[in-house]
Amino acid sequence: MKNRLRDIVGVLSASMKRFDYHQPIIIGTIGTIFRRIDKIGKFDLIIIDEAHLTNNDNVGMIRSAIEKLTERNPALRVCGLTATPFRGDGVWLHKAKNSLFTDVAASVEMMELIKEGYLCKIAPAKTSIQFDASSVKRFGSGDFVISELDSLINKSDFTREACRDMAKLGADRKSWIVFCVTVDHAHNVGKELVKNGIDAEVITGMTPKDIRAGMIDRHRSGELQCLVSIGVLTTGFDSPGTDFIGMLRNTRSPILWVQMIGRAMRPHPNKKDKPALIADYTDNSAVMGPVNKIQGRKPRSFKMEAITKQCPKCLSECALGLRTCFSCGHIFDVQDREIKLNRDASGLSILDEGHSEFRTYPVTDITYSRHAKKGKTPSLRVDYYSGLRRVTSEWICIEHQGYAWKKALRWWEKRIDSPIPYSVGLALDQTSKLRWPDTVTVDTKNKFSTIVRYDFNKHPL
Repeated sequence: MKNRLRDIVGVLSASMKRFDYHQPIIIGTIGTIFRRIDKIGKFDLIIIDEAHLTNNDNVGMIRSAIEKLTERNPALRVCGLTATPFRGDGVWLHKAKNSLFTDVAASVEMMELIKEGYLCKIAPAKTSIQFDASSVKRFGSGDFVISELDSLINKSDFTREACRDMAKLGADRKSWIVFCVTVDHAHNVGKELVKNGIDAEVITGMTPKDIRAGMIDRHRSGELQCLVSIGVLTTGFDSPGTDFIGMLRNTRSPILWVQMIGRAMRPHPNKKDKPALIADYTDNSAVMGPVNKIQGRKPRSFKMEAITKQCPKCLSECALGLRTCFSCGHIFDVQDREIKLNRDASGLSILDEGHSEFRTYPVTDITYSRHAKKGKTPSLRVDYYSGLRRVTSEWICIEHQGYAWKKALRWWEKRIDSPIPYSVGLALDQTSKLRWPDTVTVDTKNKFSTIVRYDFNKHPL
């Protein structure tokens, strides 16, 4: 039987030192396949694991390999497998302009996998501090510029307090992973954890492969209590015994957030009687929300509003990334833009188990559009985002009459000190002047969520 399988299934992977080209089924790594694409023949089906790594633009090794194989067989079909069917910027894999995929063929909810025993529950720890990274510069993809994030988070007083708190919260936990921002940050955290009595080692992309493999094996066996990671323990990593996550890496990538938390969701005897514990020292839980409620989004047709900082010398508003004030020449220092440190204990929900019907979300973005159905009066559609996730929508009936218009009038008067326009088009011209609520509270008991409260405390009219 074994020899029969070798005739049917080949392996094409340089790391395994296997180079099979002629079997009807080939399992391989994309780097090796891409470099040796001319040596393999015609295929009818490609199955891509970790499909979220496929670029939504027609670039990259996966897209190039598929293009060449499609030239050999125009009827080639492609199937993707992933726990997170969107890119790092949150865009659905099948919704972008140049998407490789066209539809989601089948899906399963995280809570269903938990109920069936394929995943385990997680619970938030009540941490002593929280790093609010809302002022940190971000790439066009939406996630933070790492050097900027590191300059604000990688500080000795923050690290000492977080590590002391982790040692207390995770005292009865057997297998830890701590996620950091940079290699330097990871080493500083690792040293501080050791000072607090935690058996911790740092693992990074620069760790030699043989040493890295040994560290992971010792962590899986329970010999090593804690791995402090930067960039290597997310996609594809599996250490089922992990029952404690220390989150010191702010992110706005829904994929990274789900992948990091997911390291603690593998079933294991460590978690038979209690859920894995997530100690989140970032604002990820507040902005991204519970991991089982994160969804993809369509590409946006607008640019995000630029975040600015004020020059302390001349008070000019400058782009966040500027090192020198364009007006007076003041040279900005890291201290000119301190990260916000929230000392109210953080214990926001990591997993939404549906026990409560009301959810409160911080509002990080709002979009406005004209909504109209054939033969119906148009309305103003308002979509609220928390991080990269659209959490709710509402329709403001500006052109209607009666109660619907009165309700629209109240909505408008809470947001701007000017008369309500008589058309949706005129309303859209003024949306840049509308104030935003800081949070929205949503009733989720029905199929379509409804907003029950807006919080304008920070932005009074």
